Amino acid sequence: MSSENPRESCCGEEPWFVVSEATDRRISVERRFCKDHGTAFLATYWPKPPYLAPNDVSAKWRVFDVESTLYECGVPNIGCWVTLREAKSVRRLSFRTGPFEVWAINEELNRSECPRPLTHRATLNAIDALGASLTTVRIDDFVPNEHVFFAKLELLQTGQTILIDVRPSDAVAMALARNVAILIGTQVFDKLWAGT
Repeated sequence: MSSENPRESCCGEEPWFVVSEATDRRISVERRFCKDHGTAFLATYWPKPPYLAPNDVSAKWRVFDVESTLYECGVPNIGCWVTLREAKSVRRLSFRTGPFEVWAINEELNRSECPRPLTHRATLNAIDALGASLTTVRIDDFVPNEHVFFAKLELLQTGQTILIDVRPSDAVAMALARNVAILIGTQVFDKLWAGT
């Protein structure tokens, strides 16, 4: 965590989890919560279904960006989460991921340089070495009964578009690293709505 980002603690007790809020692809504030205050925060803040009302879409793909990450501090049953927010809207989409993936996303939000490349950076280096470029990332599917999201990298190589299957957390980290759009397909919201 960069020292230039303000840190807020709820009451000085041992943190139960940490929420990093982002503005313009930078962490703007880091909030540390004890168990009691954290439970209250999650009840009011964390997005819940319905994520997007049916028939409330005008395009096949919607542009989203990182709003926040949640990192649990060794407390079971919370996990780590990434929340994406639609541009110029209040619509959010959250997905669960691992602590290393949230850390990688936060490193990109902080514009930190690691001495050795993290996995998403190594993947981007391989893409570059093969003469391709990342043009956008897409979260394009959702399996309701497993609550699993799917994503793809859209690459451009010698005039051809190539789609590569990746985890959403890796897609988000790569989008931040290359400053490309994060798109979510309306079909994802249709499946989310149907599953609620």
